[in-house]
Amino acid sequence: MRRLVYKGSLNGTAPIYREYPVNANQTINEGDIVVLDTGKASIAADAPAAGTVLGVSNTSIVTGATPGASDVIKVDINPASIYEATYIGAATPAIGTKYNLGNVAYGFDADDTTGGFIQVVGNVDTTNKKADVIICNRVFTGV
Repeated sequence: MRRLVYKGSLNGTAPIYREYPVNANQTINEGDIVVLDTGKASIAADAPAAGTVLGVSNTSIVTGATPGASDVIKVDINPASIYEATYIGAATPAIGTKYNLGNVAYGFDADDTTGGFIQVVGNVDTTNKKADVIICNRVFTGV
């Protein structure tokens, strides 16, 4: 599957990249959604708590049991950034609806709105199962 791909923004702003240290035992790829956990980045899982989502990683990294000071990733923290995301599920995604993660940290489940934080903003393609989305429930909400 294709990971999240930057498409633009709701307000004409560019991605806002910030560097974050990464927690132990993480495999994060460029285009994965990441959360803030104990002050460090971790791969997102189903229904992350509101206010924990950092954004979309612009860096790939694999960390071991004791990450060092150089184990950092860049994350797009702009809440207005629009990304193309793939989806799973039988339902057709609705614009304005927030969905939960699918079976990967870069796609959503069109059948699951419980704990939803991936909001569809347009370009729903039911043939290729992808749509344009913004990431909600972020740590940083202002631009």
